[in-house]
Amino acid sequence: MSGGQKQRIAIARAIIKKPRILLLDEATSALDLESERVVQEALDKASVGCTTIVIAHRLSTIRNVDVIAVVKNGQVMETLQRELEENTHASSSISNMNINNTSSRRLSVVSRSSSANSIAGLSRGGSLEWKQASLGCLAATLFGAVQSLVLDQEDSEGYQPEKITGLVEIRDVYFAYPARPDVIIFQGFSINIEAEKSTALVGQSGSGKSTIIGLIERFYDPVKGMVKIVGKDIRSYHLRSLRKHIALVSQEPTLFSGTIRQNIAYGASDKVDETEITEAAKLANAHDFISGLKEGYETSCGDRGVQLSGGQKQRIAIARAILKNPSVLLLDEATSALDSQSEKVVQDALERVMVGGTSVVVAHRLSTIQNCNMIAVLDKGKVGEKGTHSSLLAKGPNGAYYSLVSLQRRAPQNSNSFN
Repeated sequence: MSGGQKQRIAIARAIIKKPRILLLDEATSALDLESERVVQEALDKASVGCTTIVIAHRLSTIRNVDVIAVVKNGQVMETLQRELEENTHASSSISNMNINNTSSRRLSVVSRSSSANSIAGLSRGGSLEWKQASLGCLAATLFGAVQSLVLDQEDSEGYQPEKITGLVEIRDVYFAYPARPDVIIFQGFSINIEAEKSTALVGQSGSGKSTIIGLIERFYDPVKGMVKIVGKDIRSYHLRSLRKHIALVSQEPTLFSGTIRQNIAYGASDKVDETEITEAAKLANAHDFISGLKEGYETSCGDRGVQLSGGQKQRIAIARAILKNPSVLLLDEATSALDSQSEKVVQDALERVMVGGTSVVVAHRLSTIQNCNMIAVLDKGKVGEKGTHSSLLAKGPNGAYYSLVSLQRRAPQNSNSFN
């Protein structure tokens, strides 16, 4: 399933439970703007009559909450209550907000980042910030379905190139996920991803964007058709050798129970030294928050990165990709868990890394893909239109990309104002 589909299933699970306390931690971050609007309306209805705590970077999703608390460096810097006069701020202490005795009150937690501490991250003492600690015990309920494990059987005689240029061709592919063979994702799908250039995939949730990533990584094989890299069917490659040339940063980054240093160095050359690890972390805007931890780069990430916030895990995954210096870089909503300030810094770093390599970028925030060499708009498993940012906008109101951009421009999701 796509990230958006998994998130909607998790939201449906929460709604049908009819909880007295509803915790929403970036609950709509994997949705396109139109899906987010529909789901947000459902969440607003579901939260009536219960206590709701919302964590969000898209400030447009929290405008109707009763209380907004702005968190920075483990402290509540300011609060705003909807029933107060506009621009009137309440006390900066949660205990003074009198929310304990209300049965249908909604509290929104917004984190502001600084160069010395990341959003919703670990405090300098290494302990979890209160908002993450509050949500941790119910993480399994809030997050989407667990990704299935892929068991690969390698051909020991498979092709093992020392280097690849990164030309990716998807030819007449038919595909359905093994667990849902009756739901056809692609029927005769084709697309060329040019070597040493960046290609963005955009479209509504469930249109097949993340499926393309999975096919390139060979998490799955097509039912019919072929995926080629440098003109060779990827099924002819030695799988582990192929993946040495590919790096993936997904909206659900995979971390291991080792230290931050070990997680960044995973998959890179054995000859990687401390300076290279630190430089990769700096490029990913991760070095400052890592240095602020008591154990620094030796801090344990916990099982699947449970000790870290979503934004921190994503930045560590980005640092890992930067250090690997891959021929093919796959970015599946790679900055979705970051606030706007951190996203800009990390996006600049990613664009530097993408120069000279083949990159495939999946994103809902269209501002992050404007500089890509090609943008493909997917709709129900087909390429509706493709071109550069400017050429697609030139199609006018009848164009699919033009409509997506216009929709995001009308929705002030990156606004720094609560008004």
